[in-house]
Order: sequence, then C-alpha cells, then structure tokens
Amino acid sequence: MKKPRHILALLACATLAASCSDSETFYTVSYPIVRIEAEVATADPDPDPDPVPGPENPDPGNPGTPDDASGNRTAAVRSIEAPDAENASTDDIRKFILDQAPVAAGGSYRLDFTRHNGGTLTVCTSEGAAPIVGIFDKTPGRSELAFTFTAGEKEQGFSCEPRSYTDEDGLSKVVLSQDLTDLFKTAYPKLNITSVKFLQYTSTRN
Repeated sequence: MKKPRHILALLACATLAASCSDSETFYTVSYPIVRIEAEVATADPDPDPDPVPGPENPDPGNPGTPDDASGNRTAAVRSIEAPDAENASTDDIRKFILDQAPVAAGGSYRLDFTRHNGGTLTVCTSEGAAPIVGIFDKTPGRSELAFTFTAGEKEQGFSCEPRSYTDEDGLSKVVLSQDLTDLFKTAYPKLNITSVKFLQYTSTRN
C-alpha cells in the first residue's frame, strides 16, 4: 500500500528539521585574551616571586586580582618536556608554561554551543591569526571547560575553568584558570611546589 504523498513530505521535513537542529548554535560566548600569566607557589618563599610576563604583557605589575584561583582540579593537558628537574627554578617553570601557551595575548576563543554541554570551538592563537576550528565540552554541573583543537601539527587538549578577576578599572571579568599543580609537583619534588596555575585573562565581563 502506497503512503500518501503528503505524509512522505511531512516525514522528509521532520528529518531535515532534526538534522538542522543538531548543528544549530543557540548560545555563543567569546573570550578575547588580553594577557597570560603563569603562577608558581612553593612551600618555601620564592626569592623572586614576581609574575613572569607573557609575550604581549611587558608590564606585569598590575595583573588584577583573581577572586578565586585555588581550584583543586587537575587540568587535562598535552604531554610536555619539562625543564631539568635537578636544576630548574620556579622562574624556569613559569617561562616554560608561557612558551607552551596555546593562545597569546591578542588571540581569542569563541564557544558556539550546539548542544547543552558543548559545541564548536573557534580559536585565534594570536591577533590576526587565521581561525582554527575545534570542539569544546563543558563538565555537566560544573563550569569546567575542555578544549580540543589542532594548531599547526600540534593537537592541543586542555581543561580550564572560567573564574573572576578584577581589572584595573574595578570591573569583574573572566580569567580562564588552568591548574597544572599535579603535573609539576610530581616532576619537581625538590621545589616543594604547592600550586601551579596558567591564567588567561580575558576582556569578557562577568
């Protein structure tokens, strides 16, 4: 028995609508990066605890104040070759983290939510760089974000958490905080590391 043409047409339209809804962007958030910093805290006072500037942050004297940068989650980061464990200083670790930064100041992340907890990630690794498309996922019930994309021949994969900081104008904005404590604490037992953070300060208002 042949199905009436109008029923087939309705089924075709329903299928098309379902396929379109899978890729529809229903929410977008952008994180333009204004500066990057690496913070390393140890049980013993660091003789030179000043923050190490990123490539586009020549004056780290006014980094703003993170409202809460003490998360205990360990970020999922790509494998890295760390500086020599016997002779490395906290400054070496800071500089190494900044050298490995996935996005420089002037770059950006754009998150297009095509599903409840994730979607399409668009990354500009520096100001004026060609956009790179990847994916992101948000941990259900938490604010943590996982980014995955390929820059050049390197696959980047890491987790970060949007937190708040107060800029020099007193405005509350978003800083993407990446906790690397466990990674470096294990690699550098002699330094008595208590906390390692990679911070990407954005111009996005809370």
